[in-house]
Amino acid sequence: MISRFFLSYTILLFCSINMLQAQQTSLSIKTNTPGALVRLITYDDLLNWHGKTLAQEHTDAQGMVSFVVDLDVSKPAHIALDLDRVDLVLKPGASYKLIIRKDLQQGNLSYFDKVPPALIFEQTNDDDLQARLEAVDMLVNSFLIDNFQSLYRLQRYHLLDSLQQMIDQTTGNGASAYTKAYAQYKFAAVILAVKRNGKALVINDYYKDKEVLYRNEPYMVLFSEIFSDYLFSNRFLAMESLREMDWKSYPEWRDYLRNDPLLEKDSRLAELIVLASLKHFYRDTRFNRNDVINYLEYLKSNALFDEHRQMAENTINKLLFLAPGTGAPHFELIDQNGKVVKGTDFSNSLVVIQFVNADCPTCEAGLQQMKELLNLIEADIQLITISTADSYSHYQRLFASRDYKWPLLNLGEKILLPEEFNVKTYPELILINRQSKIGMAPAPQEEAALLFHINRLLSN
Repeated sequence: MISRFFLSYTILLFCSINMLQAQQTSLSIKTNTPGALVRLITYDDLLNWHGKTLAQEHTDAQGMVSFVVDLDVSKPAHIALDLDRVDLVLKPGASYKLIIRKDLQQGNLSYFDKVPPALIFEQTNDDDLQARLEAVDMLVNSFLIDNFQSLYRLQRYHLLDSLQQMIDQTTGNGASAYTKAYAQYKFAAVILAVKRNGKALVINDYYKDKEVLYRNEPYMVLFSEIFSDYLFSNRFLAMESLREMDWKSYPEWRDYLRNDPLLEKDSRLAELIVLASLKHFYRDTRFNRNDVINYLEYLKSNALFDEHRQMAENTINKLLFLAPGTGAPHFELIDQNGKVVKGTDFSNSLVVIQFVNADCPTCEAGLQQMKELLNLIEADIQLITISTADSYSHYQRLFASRDYKWPLLNLGEKILLPEEFNVKTYPELILINRQSKIGMAPAPQEEAALLFHINRLLSN
């Protein structure tokens, strides 16, 4: 009777602890863009920056939106305002009153040229987590700007002691474990950058026999920088042995990696290093890509740690995202004649998709170039132009005046489609092969290169 009671109590206590782990976190967001789509995205896998959308909603007529979500631990997050993003770290149980101001005067610059929206923390009760992290970032960045030459060229490493003291003062008493680790690995990144033997020092002092901090950005960013090519440069391992990977005998291959002292003892860190290495191998011509994917598929089911099984799956998705031969994102949009056009409507043809926006100075010339290019090709090719909603009427008039005959599609409210095609600038070209498979994404804008790849795909 006592044992049954104890067992029931233990189960109840365990469930209560688990329930307490997830706490409601609230966000009230004010923007200067009424009707915009706002998404809250959090990250558990920083090796691949694989995000999970916890909530999404359109802003109201005043540009306001609110979210309440459950969080179990502090973790990096993005707030996406349409396709633009701001980053922050969310704390379980905290509440945030935020202002996000999007620069509406930028036109449609390249993704890489845009000024990101401004994020203002109007009011928070996250125990100053975000404020402390921002203070650490500003301190470390300013310190490097002021002292990099003295540290790197003159090797005045005593300055690092001053930086450590300033970091301690900035984080202050009562800093959370997340903040302390964040600052610790920011400091480690400085050591890696300025010391001749920085890599060995950082591995020994900050990764060997240390907790793996999957959700701490400085830890994982530094990890990727150090360990992506760790197996390549390892004197305990031979390149030929690395290349002779066979996922069917992974345990034996893993035993071989134990010849390295770091990979011998710490199974969790070692398996994470293998995952990072496989990403590196996939892009190295000395390795067979299919073998790498097979290894990741094996780890997806058989990794020693649950986190790594999910990371293996995320890595596969990351590597195969818009890869040639994979399925193209599906779309259904309205053309200039009011007809619904689906991406699968042209599965028997090679399709050239052209994303355009009226603020793009080269888009109109690109349309004429595409018309002339298609006249050079006798094979069955379908051109599709997709315009953002705010530019659609402009392109309707242009198509009518120049007698362009191919479909002009209105992106409308499907504003996430460019993200699904990884569109970073306008114009952007995507080649879709027969059976709606990715041919090339993105495709080159230069006429000769584009023609080469179109002919290459037609000949396959």
